[in-house]
Amino acid sequence: MRSQILGSLAALVVLNAGQTTTPTLHATPITPTPIRECKVTVSGDSIPIRAEPIIVNAQYTAGIGDSLSASFADSSKISVVKVVPTPGTPQAAQLTLGTSKAVPGVWGMTLKGTTGECMGKIKVAAGPIPVPTPAGAVRKP
Repeated sequence: MRSQILGSLAALVVLNAGQTTTPTLHATPITPTPIRECKVTVSGDSIPIRAEPIIVNAQYTAGIGDSLSASFADSSKISVVKVVPTPGTPQAAQLTLGTSKAVPGVWGMTLKGTTGECMGKIKVAAGPIPVPTPAGAVRKP
């Protein structure tokens, strides 16, 4: 009886020796980690077109690390002169921007750091920004 079992096993091994099987892989769906949304906002409703660089204060909603840089679409013609973290204020920076050739409109902007980036929008005013009149002053036409 034992020899019959061994013989049957040997026959099965010989029959299966020529067959190759590929293991079936079952893909397990991976749920991506949500990307941290970070938004950047700038002070004021819009920025002016000026011959000299202007300073704009920006705040962002999540930490993005050090070595900050800012960028705008090439077609905006906004140039970044300097980006400096605001001392003593977390998640804030001062942007020095060249707007002498800027194109009026609303433009996307990206603020990048060593550990992340934030997206936002900035509006370039179409005309000169009105100078506020001091309280009590009479404006002459």
